[in-house]
Amino acid sequence: MVGWGLEGGFLPDSWVLPIGAAEFSCRALNLIDRYVLREWLKTFAFSLCAMLGLLLMQAMYDDFSGLLEKGASGLEVISYFAVKVPGYLAIILPAVMLASLLYALGQLHRNNETVAMRAAGVGIFRITRSIWGVSVLMCGFVWAINATLVPLSVEGAQSILEDIDFRHQAKTTASDQVGLSRAREARFDAAGHGWTFYDGRETWFDPQTGELMRTATFSEKSMPHFTEDPDLMLVFDQKPVDLSFFKLRRIIDYFIVEENPKVTIYAVRYYGLLADTLAPLIVLLIAIPFAMTGVRVNPAVGVSKSIGLFLLYFVLLKLAETLGTRGVLEPQLAAMVPSVVMIGVGGFFYLRMR
Repeated sequence: MVGWGLEGGFLPDSWVLPIGAAEFSCRALNLIDRYVLREWLKTFAFSLCAMLGLLLMQAMYDDFSGLLEKGASGLEVISYFAVKVPGYLAIILPAVMLASLLYALGQLHRNNETVAMRAAGVGIFRITRSIWGVSVLMCGFVWAINATLVPLSVEGAQSILEDIDFRHQAKTTASDQVGLSRAREARFDAAGHGWTFYDGRETWFDPQTGELMRTATFSEKSMPHFTEDPDLMLVFDQKPVDLSFFKLRRIIDYFIVEENPKVTIYAVRYYGLLADTLAPLIVLLIAIPFAMTGVRVNPAVGVSKSIGLFLLYFVLLKLAETLGTRGVLEPQLAAMVPSVVMIGVGGFFYLRMR
């Protein structure tokens, strides 16, 4: 009876099996799941906190002095950075996941722990199945933060900045130069999908000559044939990356009805959010084969290859986004091509593992 150990020691007595045994006991497999998942999550949490901390320091370096110069209170400064930080999650999550997987799985491999498990008949997928399960859940988390949290973070931080800027302007500019330009009041009837205008003026022009024909004031006038949605009007000037998943869907539906070519940039972003949900699984596919390379291979080689594939994924995303925005590719195709390519590449290396 020969036993192989975890963390440099030997397997517990209940784990000891003859070399060449088909599989561990159910208890052993459960212990492996917990052990591998715990080792990865520890590294993941540390990497995530470190990366968020670095980005927060960079944001403070860029904005902190400017906020104080404009008279922002301590609570406003704290609120600004607290709202701003969640917006970084979508950017750093794939990179943090890759780095933590390479380190955690590489550490298990260097300590010959994965070698011991595989020698006892446990396959790669069974060793990492707990990580696969968490990665599937993380796909949903990626969709959630891209669809709602990131836009809310951007809008919240921008709103705080605008309030601080307006108050600062009020203190440093003459009173007759501060304020918002106001048009005559108008209200949108969501049920009737029409507009009602108050205290306005209606003007008629000759369509042939363009000369003013007559003008008349009114206290109230309904325009049921004006059906522009005010919510959509407010987001047309925003960048697609700053809009939530649901606002993008509404804009796409509106532009398709209007047959407006501007729909393309919003459609590329919309379908890109859907494709981004596969990022955790793609990262896992390109991390496992190179973090758990053969014992005779320098670990740095595997890490370099994995990082190279991750950079390739990033380049493909930007290239496909550019081609989709310019109309060279359909938005759906531009969104899915990078993910499909990388799943194919990662799957090829994963299946080649022995």
